[in-house]
Amino acid sequence: MNQSLFALLFWVCSPIFSQGIFTSEEIATTPIALYEKGKNSSNSDTARMHYLNEALKTMEEHDTLQSYILYAKCNLHYRLGQIDSLNYFGKKLKRLSEKNENKINLAKYWYLKAYYFENTNPIIDSAYFYYHRAKIVFIESSQPEKAGNCAFRMGAIQRIKNDFFGAKETLIESLKYLQNKNYRASTYNELGIVHRNLNNEENAVKNYQKAIQTTENKRDRLIFRNNLAYDLYFFERYEEAKPIYETILADPVLKKDSISYARTLHNFALLQWKMKISTHEQILQKLNLAKQIRKNTHHTLGILTSYTDIASYYSTKNPTLAKKFADSAIQLGRKMNLPSAEKEALAVLMKLDKNNVSLRDRYVILTDSLHTNELKVKTQFAQMKYEDELEKVKLLHLESEAIQKRAEAAEQKNQKIVFISLSIFLFLGGLALYFLLKQRHKRKELEKVYATERHISKQLHDGLGNDIFGLMTAIQNTYKPPSILDNLEQLYQKTRDLSHSYAAISGGKEFINEIEFLLTPYQNTTTNIILQGHESIAWEMLKDYKCVTIYRALQELLVNMAKHSNASLVFIKFQQQQNNIHVTYKDNGVGGSIHPKKGTGLANTASRIENCNGTFNFNPTLGKGVEVNITIPL
Repeated sequence: MNQSLFALLFWVCSPIFSQGIFTSEEIATTPIALYEKGKNSSNSDTARMHYLNEALKTMEEHDTLQSYILYAKCNLHYRLGQIDSLNYFGKKLKRLSEKNENKINLAKYWYLKAYYFENTNPIIDSAYFYYHRAKIVFIESSQPEKAGNCAFRMGAIQRIKNDFFGAKETLIESLKYLQNKNYRASTYNELGIVHRNLNNEENAVKNYQKAIQTTENKRDRLIFRNNLAYDLYFFERYEEAKPIYETILADPVLKKDSISYARTLHNFALLQWKMKISTHEQILQKLNLAKQIRKNTHHTLGILTSYTDIASYYSTKNPTLAKKFADSAIQLGRKMNLPSAEKEALAVLMKLDKNNVSLRDRYVILTDSLHTNELKVKTQFAQMKYEDELEKVKLLHLESEAIQKRAEAAEQKNQKIVFISLSIFLFLGGLALYFLLKQRHKRKELEKVYATERHISKQLHDGLGNDIFGLMTAIQNTYKPPSILDNLEQLYQKTRDLSHSYAAISGGKEFINEIEFLLTPYQNTTTNIILQGHESIAWEMLKDYKCVTIYRALQELLVNMAKHSNASLVFIKFQQQQNNIHVTYKDNGVGGSIHPKKGTGLANTASRIENCNGTFNFNPTLGKGVEVNITIPL
């Protein structure tokens, strides 16, 4: 858990603290606060362990913070050299990680164990094993940089164990994960060493050059240049190696690193010996100075190298001293449990005493033992590599299954979406068809009504009207009672008026004339009618039955006005807005309750307008007249 997580938790909890629910003392003893104190390196190791133990006591087993506390304890136990406690809490961390999906702290613990077996208690095989386990978990946890670092350490161990081909594969794998320039540079350096041992001169030089170009660390760059120079020396490219050594030895940064300085000085002395460009005293001075620096810094591996190379140097100049240094190398090699170093020293002694059978037998035994051990180690590494590949295949298989399941789920979801969409489409389509058919039915009903009205009008005019007129003529020719003739005249006139009321109405541009003709009978000395906007309407866009609806509505309003309103002024306005026609009717009649309420005529008018998907608003006001608003869609 990092500082940002602590800040987030504190921010979430801060309202509770500010309200006084927890005291400052209680806040200081919360698990997260204790954990942060346990991580704080400014506290003493004893205090840090106390804080972590207290934090662990308050944890529930399922709490995600517990794994962070356990790893912090493992790390601290390692620093304090408490290996039994390290293993104990490491096992608890392993059990906890098996119960949840967060295995990142377990991977960090495996790495800590690997580091312990590589550096503190050197058991190289165990170190490789734990680096391998950590790498797998880091890959599963999407931590490529940490996985790459594990692979780098594994490759370095394989190189130390002379598994050069395996080391090359592992180091190349680490480059797939590593992004940090300094880590990548160290990997190139290791690859250079591996290729030198495989006698692959070109790749060895190329990888050292990559390491030098990639690193951002000055000290590392000097070390890589020293390795490049030694590589050139190894492949007998002495003239190329010499200026590199001279430049490195003159760099003040190198002199601050005693171990690296001693290594470079020692290698340069060997180069001068091979090139025969310095005196015996000068070469020996450099070799002895490098040896002394290594003794002062307790660099035992460097001391062993000095003994072996000085013995080789003296082998042709002073065999007695050569034997002395070779014996020292053998003793130190046995003490360090490095049979390969003993073997190199024996090779020097065998040149000095070619007839010594015991030396030869010991050399053969060591050679066979080293070969057997190398085969064993290579087999172990290959087995782990095989298991690693199996794990990768397993992960790929699981990932493939997960992808397939997600694809199937997505397909089912898509099918469901298509089904729902199709259902909605069919429903909306059916709904639209229903309203379309309903509207068509309404239109046909309206057209049927208007056709009936026209038919009645024609029958009244041509049939009943003519019959009445014929009857009037017959009566006039025979007997002429004035009252009967007057009544027949009135009946005839009403029949004609009724016929004209329901006569056919022209739509389109002719509708303008129809409106003006409609208003003519009501325009007189007592009533003034103002008509506005009717000529600006695109009547040709309005269907005929809708024109008839507007006509009948105005006709009904004018009839009501003439019968009941006593209005002296009528205002009728037409407007076309977007896809609607608005008609406003106003008069200054009696209005209110004196004005008739919605009766049969107005109810029929409203029904006709609603059948056209329009609106009809009738608003009478007592003493102020009436206002009617009509809206008809185009």
